[in-house]
Amino acid sequence: MTGILEPLLPYTPDLALLLRVWVGTNFILHANIKLPKKGREQAAQWMKSMGLPPVAASLATTLELVGGIFLIVGLIVPVVAFLFAIEMISTSALNKVKMKRAYIGGYELDVLYILLAIVLFLIFWLTYNALHPKGFSTDVLVQNANEAFVLGMVAMGLFEIAIFFFLWWWGILGRRRVE
Repeated sequence: MTGILEPLLPYTPDLALLLRVWVGTNFILHANIKLPKKGREQAAQWMKSMGLPPVAASLATTLELVGGIFLIVGLIVPVVAFLFAIEMISTSALNKVKMKRAYIGGYELDVLYILLAIVLFLIFWLTYNALHPKGFSTDVLVQNANEAFVLGMVAMGLFEIAIFFFLWWWGILGRRRVE
């Protein structure tokens, strides 16, 4: 019996590259909004209103820009993914606790980015462990990357099912329209 994702296993490196480039590009686009003077000022004011020092906006913008470039190029992917996960966990916490936002229409994309960062971290951390210090082993490399990819895709699939269920439920019951 074969699993539903098993046909994708030979394409794990290509899918990991696609995921890396997509996430890196999205973070660069988020940083790009904050690069002009008006964007920097608005981000600093937002951070200050959340009780954080305004310099946190500059740090977040730098992480998003440089980290996005590093993801696209493929440099220190596990480190960047880990830092992105921390940033998005912090953003989710601010949205939930300080801004009192609901999950849908509030911080669901932050959670998606957390999951994507975890998938990237797992894929590249497990791949690195397969290559070092024992030497290069293609079987271990492919097996670890495949396991991380499948686990990450299962987590993302469950997350997406939950989002679609809530969107459908809210749309049918007319409690809230999602635009």
